[in-house]
Amino acid sequence: MEEGNPLLSIETQMLALFGIIVASILGIMTLQGLKEQQSGVCPGKDYGFIDTLPKISTTILLATAVYFVYLAYQNHMARPDNPRLTWLMIASIAGLFGSVIRADIAYLSVMPTAARLEEEVE
Repeated sequence: MEEGNPLLSIETQMLALFGIIVASILGIMTLQGLKEQQSGVCPGKDYGFIDTLPKISTTILLATAVYFVYLAYQNHMARPDNPRLTWLMIASIAGLFGSVIRADIAYLSVMPTAARLEEEVE
């Protein structure tokens, strides 16, 4: 591996792991907001964050997935004869594909609104 590359430092890896933790917390906040909204606990509360938080969480997860694929690739290139690093790279690529699918759902899908569902029922 390249010496002095800041992307390969332990601090950058810890930052990426922190990003995953933040994305998970945002996902939990979204689920809690959906639960509150459906149960009607706070009828006057603005639940606009339910649409925004999943997109932020997905963006963070996608960025960390790209970083971990890069990190696995660098490790694999440094020691190509190690089969564990090959499997680590394959697992990182699978994680990246999962993040891309989640991003597709979060950004490109059109979620049905209550008005649209009522129109379809009529």
